[in-house]
Amino acid sequence: MNKRNPQKKIFIGIVSLQMILISALRDISIGADTWNYENHFRELIELDMYSWKNLFLRIFQFGNYNSRDVGSELVTKLFATLIPNFRIYLFAVAIFVCWGLGRFLYKYSENLCLSYVIFQSFLFQFFLLTGIRQTIAVSLVVFWGYDLILDKKPVKFLLLCLVAMTFHSTAIIMLPFYFVCNYKKDYLGKYIIAIGASVVFMLFGSKIFQYIPLGMFSNYATSQGIGSYTFIFLMLLIVIATGLLDKSHYLKIRDQRDRNIINGTIISEVLIATSAILDVLFRLGYYYIFFMLCLLPMLLKSFEGKSAKIVKCILYGVLLIYAYKLNLQYKFCF
Repeated sequence: MNKRNPQKKIFIGIVSLQMILISALRDISIGADTWNYENHFRELIELDMYSWKNLFLRIFQFGNYNSRDVGSELVTKLFATLIPNFRIYLFAVAIFVCWGLGRFLYKYSENLCLSYVIFQSFLFQFFLLTGIRQTIAVSLVVFWGYDLILDKKPVKFLLLCLVAMTFHSTAIIMLPFYFVCNYKKDYLGKYIIAIGASVVFMLFGSKIFQYIPLGMFSNYATSQGIGSYTFIFLMLLIVIATGLLDKSHYLKIRDQRDRNIINGTIISEVLIATSAILDVLFRLGYYYIFFMLCLLPMLLKSFEGKSAKIVKCILYGVLLIYAYKLNLQYKFCF
C-alpha cells in the first residue's frame, strides 16, 4: 500500500487482471443476463431486423421501448461483425470496465485495497457478471465523465452523457452532478434531508408507487416494492456516520473534491432507497455509488491509532460477511 505511483499501478494491475479473468471466463449460466446477451450477440449478425439500416433508423424512434439503447446495439454489432466471438466480447467489456475503475480509484481513493474490497462485496456481481449495457454507460459517465466535471467542461460532459444514454437511458441521472460539484456552498442539512427521504421511501414505497407514471417502462411494474433493504440500510448507516463525523469536525475534508465524494455518496443512497418504491430504480444509484468506494477510506482518516485499526477491521469484517451471505454461484466456462 505504499503511496508511490508505480506500486499503486502494479496493485491495480494485479487486481484488475484477476477481475477480468473471472468476468470474461464465466460460464454462460453465470449472471442473470449473460445468456440473453450471447443470444442477442448472434442475432445482431444473423437477423435482418438488426441490419445496419434498421438500427440507424431506430435512433429517430423516440419514446418507443424497442428503440432504447440503440448505441449499445450499434457498437455490439460492429464488434460482432469484426470479431464474431462472444467470449472475446466479454473480455473487451471486462477490460474496459476494469481499466476505467482502476483509473478512477487511482486518482480519487486513498486506500485502494479497501475500495476494491467494497467493489467486490457490493458491485462485482452486477458490473462484471451480469450487466453490460449499463456497465458501459456507468463507466463512461463516471470513470471518464467525472474528470470533465472537475475540469469544468460542461459541453464535453453533456456529449459524453448523451453517448452513454444510447447505451442505457438511465445515464441521464448523472447530468445534475455537474451542478452539484460546481456549487461551492455546503449545507449540513443535506444529511437530514437524505435520511428523511430514505425513511419515507422505505415506509411509504407502495403508496408512492401508485402515482408514478411508468409509460413505456410499464413492464417493470411487477418489480414494485422488492427493494434491497439490507443494502439500503448499510448505505443509510454510511450517510449517518458521515454526517456525524462532518458535523463534529472529525472528518478531514481538504477541498471541494472531498465534498464531491460525500455528495455523490449521499445522492447514491437516496437513489438506492427509491428501490423500495420500484425495484428497478436501484440501478439509478449505480451511477453515484462509486463515490462511496472513495468515501469509506476518507472516513478512516478520521480515526487515529488503535481506533483506526479497530474501525478498519470492522469494515473488512462487515464487507466479507456481506459478500459471504450473498451466496453467489460461479463456475468457469471450461
